[in-house]
Amino acid sequence: MNQFPPLPEEYTTKMQSWLGNEFTAFLNSYSTTARKGLRVNLLKIQTHTLKQELHFLEEPVPWCKEGYYISRSAKAGNHPYHQAGLYYLQEPSAMAVVSALDPRPGEWILDLCAAPGGKSTQIAARLGGQGLLWSNEPSATRLKVLAENIERLGVGNCIISNELPAKLAQKLPQVFDKIVVDAPCSGEGMFRKNPSLRAQWTWRGVEFCAERQKEILSAAVTMLKPGGTLVYSTCTFNPVENEGVIDWLLTHFPELSLISHPDPLPVFDGGHPEWLLLNNRELEKCTRLWPHKLEGEGHFIALLRKTETGISSKIQRANVNITNSALKTWQAFAKDFLDSCPEGFYFERNQHLFWLPLQPPDFNGLKILRPGLLLGAFKKNRFEPAHSAALAWPLIKTINNVEFGPDDQQLFQYFAGHPLPASGNKGWLTITVNGFPVGWGKDDGHLIKNHYPKGLR
Repeated sequence: MNQFPPLPEEYTTKMQSWLGNEFTAFLNSYSTTARKGLRVNLLKIQTHTLKQELHFLEEPVPWCKEGYYISRSAKAGNHPYHQAGLYYLQEPSAMAVVSALDPRPGEWILDLCAAPGGKSTQIAARLGGQGLLWSNEPSATRLKVLAENIERLGVGNCIISNELPAKLAQKLPQVFDKIVVDAPCSGEGMFRKNPSLRAQWTWRGVEFCAERQKEILSAAVTMLKPGGTLVYSTCTFNPVENEGVIDWLLTHFPELSLISHPDPLPVFDGGHPEWLLLNNRELEKCTRLWPHKLEGEGHFIALLRKTETGISSKIQRANVNITNSALKTWQAFAKDFLDSCPEGFYFERNQHLFWLPLQPPDFNGLKILRPGLLLGAFKKNRFEPAHSAALAWPLIKTINNVEFGPDDQQLFQYFAGHPLPASGNKGWLTITVNGFPVGWGKDDGHLIKNHYPKGLR
């Protein structure tokens, strides 16, 4: 039997004082098992189609139109549809943040603390390939998983950066229509799902998190356009990091005002300014998700709007382009092996080819991991496609592919790095599962050489 760390005594004492009569039900939620969730990737497949394909999908998540609960025994991360980017495994309550933000196609949206990528990929699906998503992760150690998830889900209109929010704000003032700050926090809402976090909790840590959250939000306000929307969220319960931070934000940035959740559910709770003896009743417009009231973990959400001033900064565009020789090399590859590729902005950076649907904002001087969709690399006089280009389907479609079913052993041989039998079509092709690409292969007439990334095998 697993022996989890106990809940911190100071934590339970404070929660009891805040929750009052609800505390017993709240405490009892820790003896129940956390539900798992899955969010359908609308860039590649519709919810009803995936529902027919996967037996482990259960009831829909009420606050997310593309979310489902999954059976506790499901090994959803091992299914080939996961490798094909048809869905993202996500804690159900976390899906509520982007649903509240309500991204619309064509908007420019910043996810300021983006790893591991759940909210970024949800935003991308709602954007539908139109507009721009900027996914920033301040922690370099969490950057790899963010990039992998954005790549796997086939997001094309995304820039990935590794910058401190304050540095980003200096470069990108008043650029974004909407901003998500899913802030680093004390993680109290994850104590059931990840019991090891209990041993790391201290009240001093709570206070430290609150100060860091204020710094991040200050940068976010600078980058938000007049009339824009900011969503602040945490996965913690205490009011210091939640209502307290929002009260501070409203005091220091009077151009901001709280707005109510656009689609509140009876299982949602409002904000609790009285827990900190605050007189600002506007804080009741915040949203709280509790594990004893719904099927999900703890979450806090605040939606804010910036006053429309009529004055917006002119966005400086990046000075990026592509040489004639590189363009010809790409066009030759596309003619030989691609059935379709998107119109938009192609540009070269360090011998790599990238694509965005529009000319990107100026990112000179920033730490950029991906300035757009990575299509591949120029090697001498040839072009070698990147894994992300295969997964960008249906944005990019190949002429030839080798098709497998989700249970085909040859498909799992491919995932393990083995070559496949020749297809009869020489050159680059995609390996697909029921029509959805999972990676590249190159047929030399004798066999298909495996180009599935070694780091994913």
